[in-house]
Parts: sequence; structure tokens; C-alpha cells
Amino acid sequence: MMYIIKTINGQKVAVPLTADTGSGNPVGTIIAQYKKTNMAGYLYLDGRDTTGTADELQTVYPALYAYLGNTNVLPDYREFALVGAEENTTDVYNASTNPNGTIHDHDIYTQGQAKDDQVQNHKHYIAGAFTQENNLHCYNGQTNLAGGGGSYGVINTSGTENALALRNAGGRQGDVTRGKRKAVYFYIKATSGLTENQMDSMITILNQQRSYSETETDTGKKWIDGKTIYQKVIDCGALPNNTTKNVAHNISNLANVIKAECIAYNSNLGRWQPLNYTTFAGSSVFPFLFWVTTANVSLSTANDQSAYAQTYVIIEYTKSS
Repeated sequence: MMYIIKTINGQKVAVPLTADTGSGNPVGTIIAQYKKTNMAGYLYLDGRDTTGTADELQTVYPALYAYLGNTNVLPDYREFALVGAEENTTDVYNASTNPNGTIHDHDIYTQGQAKDDQVQNHKHYIAGAFTQENNLHCYNGQTNLAGGGGSYGVINTSGTENALALRNAGGRQGDVTRGKRKAVYFYIKATSGLTENQMDSMITILNQQRSYSETETDTGKKWIDGKTIYQKVIDCGALPNNTTKNVAHNISNLANVIKAECIAYNSNLGRWQPLNYTTFAGSSVFPFLFWVTTANVSLSTANDQSAYAQTYVIIEYTKSS
């Protein structure tokens, strides 16, 4: 069995990984796959609205639903290359302080932001000496480019009506500007390390294991015979006055008591007293004891200890069935 360490209700616990948990990545993790394939615990990022479908986020994947901002719509990562969000402040070019910086102009993205393709503003330089003003004209002849003897003519591809269209007569022609790319399929982690219903059950069990209750609780532990160890708190009220007091614990099919602890509180003294305990008065000995039988918790005192008005017994035990 493999486990993943998770923090649940502020406590670090070892949670067993099941077959549908992938790598145990947290909800919202994005992975790339070579092929488009269904993977348990992951959803394809195709921008679809899952409302009313078998993959509805709110009902089937509530952790992802909350992570995405309480929406049933998946992000759409098709036709997008990924870029790091937020501003890079460490690799900015500066001629004097950071001449090796690679970022000359920022193109900042916020969380989940998408931008369409574009071409950076630039100039095209055409070599040649222009001796006549009308040697070269912009689109529709609206503007003449004046050359200078022995200089380079400069064509600015700006404006709307007068923009100059430049096309490559050879290969790699197209309608978008891009670098070299290869296609992959992007998926998002939709479950939280366990399936949602398993996590709910696990949290319930862990909460029970860390809580004391007057209701029988499965501790998640096993005794040496392989039987489940249960726990229960018995409220026994006040300690007795020089007698034995029996309080029914109402544990059915009690097999073995693994551990029993007793604590009593004396409000007059402001003292919590664990049992078993013995007091002395001169040569006299006054024990007050407790024990557990198949039916009862028994409290016994050799003098009046009723000032201990609150007494609790915590029992860990196994059951025959």
C-alpha cells in the first residue's frame, strides 16, 4: 500500500492512495499527455460546461469546482502554448545594470488569462539607393516614399488602408506568427488524492480517531489478534462513599479490554485525580479503584470520595462480533 501525507483539519496524516489517484497531485495540477485518453481523476481541458453531465464539477468533483471559483466550466487549453503568469522582475534587460537580461518588453499574464496571437510592431528595411521620389509607393499609392542617395528606404507597416502586406514567397507561410510547436493534450487534476467520496469517509474516520465520545468509535487500530480496536467514554458521575459503584457501559459483545483509564475531578480542591489511587490518614489506607467487567465499569472507595463529582472512564476494547 502506498500513502501520501496530507494535512486534514490541521493534522498531518498518512492517507492511502487508491488506483484512481494518479500521482497524488493536488487538485488543479495540469499535466500534458501525448494521446487524448480518459484518465480517472483527471478531466480534459476543452472548455466545456459540465452542468448536467456525468462529469458535473459541482456534484462529482466539488474540490475542483471550488478551486476554479465555483464554476462548472472547464478552462479551454486547446491551441494555447503555456506561459508563466505574473511579471518577471529578475531577468529584465537594462543596458547598464543587466545587459544580459532577456526581457526587453513585458508581456504580463494574470491567472488563467488568454491572449490572441499578434505580431510585434517592427520595421522592414529594403536595401538600395533611391534617387527618385516615386520609385516605391505604398498600397494604393496614397503615400510616396522618398529615398536618399545611397541610403536605405524604410517602410513602416502601420495604419489600415495604407498597410503593406509582406508575404514569404517560399515555405512556412501562414496566417499566424509562432515558433516551432508540438501538440499535446492538457488535463487537470479533478480529485483530491482520493476520490471525493473516499476523502469524505477518510476525514470522518480521522475526526473520529482524534475525538473522545460517549458513542462507540472505531479507532482505526488493530489488536494482536487482528480485531478492530474500539473506544468509548463512560460518564460515571461522582465517586462513591465507602462502597462500590457499578455503571453499565453498554458495550455489546465485549471481547478484550485493551486499555482503561479513569480521571475524577474534585471541584473543592480544583484537582483532577487519575485512578487507581490511594490516600493515607495516619496508619489508615484508603484506596479508590476502578475496573471493567463485561457489563459494567466499577468504582470502589474505602472512604467518602463523593467530592469527586465528575468521573470519566475511557475504554479501548475489541469485540467478539
